[in-house]
Amino acid sequence: MFPGSLTYSGAMPIGEMNPADAHQRLAGNDYQLIDVREADEFADVHAEGAINIPLSQFTERYQEIPQGPQTVLICRSGARSMQAAQFLAQNGYDESRLHNLTGGTNDWVAQDLPHVRPGNGE
Repeated sequence: MFPGSLTYSGAMPIGEMNPADAHQRLAGNDYQLIDVREADEFADVHAEGAINIPLSQFTERYQEIPQGPQTVLICRSGARSMQAAQFLAQNGYDESRLHNLTGGTNDWVAQDLPHVRPGNGE
């Protein structure tokens, strides 16, 4: 399980990005979207193009995330994704290339940005 009492002492804070800005930037080749919610949450609904690496598996799987592209992390509301971003920064990922998506999947879907939900034709 992912440590719940993660403390972050990085040189610079993790940047935050709102869903609309993230959607626009994800259209470029230099951005990737990592969803840290559990597999059942991801299966229920997720931002189109997101890659699922659940927080419960994050310490074992984080190295699957390429370090080159800008990385936007998303969860339900923004708390778990911030933990994941801080973990990546502590494990050698460039802080300036990490972004937490504020409002998470809740805001992404509420803003009707492209998402996948079983039963909606996708």
